[in-house]
Amino acid sequence: MFASFLPAQSAEAFEAELLAEAGRESRRSVLNALKARLPESLAWKLIAFAAVPPDRALGQLRSEERRALAYAVCERELPVTGVMGYKKAEVTADGVPPNDFA
Repeated sequence: MFASFLPAQSAEAFEAELLAEAGRESRRSVLNALKARLPESLAWKLIAFAAVPPDRALGQLRSEERRALAYAVCERELPVTGVMGYKKAEVTADGVPPNDFA
């Protein structure tokens, strides 16, 4: 299962956005760039997953670091370790209406 924390963007589009932002604000840190888009606690975790130093300036990112960061944000693999069964199942907005199960 994959999750996108910026669902309106592909990893490639976000990578290009980071490159363009590096051209405009080369000294801005990776952490500050992500904090502008995501909650700070999530930004820290995604940066750690991508193995990019949080204080690295956007203008100093290597292409493989930028790509790793883009994929961590836009195509993060989330392992499914199990289910909690039918008694814990929930239906949320935009799901199948509960009365459709009858």
